[in-house]
Amino acid sequence: MEAVPENPPTNMLGKGLDESEVIKAIEQAGYPLQTIIVNKLSKKFDLIEEEWTFIDDDLQKRRSIDIIASKRLYNEEEGIQKRIRPILSMLIECKKSETPYVFFVSKNHKIGNEFPFYAGLSKYELRVKSNDSYAPWHIDISDGLSLYEHPFMKKPLATCSVFTKCNRGKNHLECSGDESFNNLILPLLKSLYYFRKINKPPKTAEYFDFIATLAVGVVDAPMIGITSSEAGNKSILLPWVRVIRHQSDENEGWLQREKYLSIDIVHKDYFDTYVDKHVLPFSKEFSKKALVQHEVIAEGKGYAESISTNYHDLFNRLRLKK
Repeated sequence: MEAVPENPPTNMLGKGLDESEVIKAIEQAGYPLQTIIVNKLSKKFDLIEEEWTFIDDDLQKRRSIDIIASKRLYNEEEGIQKRIRPILSMLIECKKSETPYVFFVSKNHKIGNEFPFYAGLSKYELRVKSNDSYAPWHIDISDGLSLYEHPFMKKPLATCSVFTKCNRGKNHLECSGDESFNNLILPLLKSLYYFRKINKPPKTAEYFDFIATLAVGVVDAPMIGITSSEAGNKSILLPWVRVIRHQSDENEGWLQREKYLSIDIVHKDYFDTYVDKHVLPFSKEFSKKALVQHEVIAEGKGYAESISTNYHDLFNRLRLKK
């Protein structure tokens, strides 16, 4: 093993160990994957932290995810003049495996009502009045900004609610849904809630960070989609699958009692395409619309004509009615 000139002779591997064993252990643990993803993000994001720590509220213990990356989506003038400052953040967990992840692809595409997962605000739904309704409408922010029609939101390569990881058994591959959930999905879900918690503004706040947060699992492993029918199962290789998870929470917000959160699982060799062709174009659209509707988002309320007869394209009709 190579050493720098300053290395003392006692800093060396012990008997019975060699460099190849160390490299193999590192590669199996997936640490090089984390470094590779950090290097890719460093050219595109303003702030990157590795081994980001969060508190698991269920277990009351510290845990960590591999990477958090953030990108400012406003200029200095907008940061002064507008009441919200749009930011993109990605919470990333990396996994390496020789055996595949298997996704049971949904035929009916569903968009999570908490996607992206917003943080930094006092209110995460808009209370919108209209001329054709006595009661106000409770609208999620992505609806208010008409973001659901954006291709990143509407057309991932595939979606699923159930997926599993294959492991080697004695004589054949065995599937474990618990492993895929506990080691990949659960840390990302819990880190999302903690991220929102630590970015909660004070009650007196008039200006807000408006953070669009994406939970992403990056895997160095085969990704296989399964479509099922009466004729049998059909498999297809997929480099990006959006996993939709249902969450029930007690919350003052009417819309937030029933949540559908989204986690994107992306193959490591598709990650650049995922970020450059999908995430960053979406973030530009998000920022542009958020800065236009900064007053409505900051107040958590607004007004729009004829919601009962035309629920679509709210962004162009939404305004703050004082």
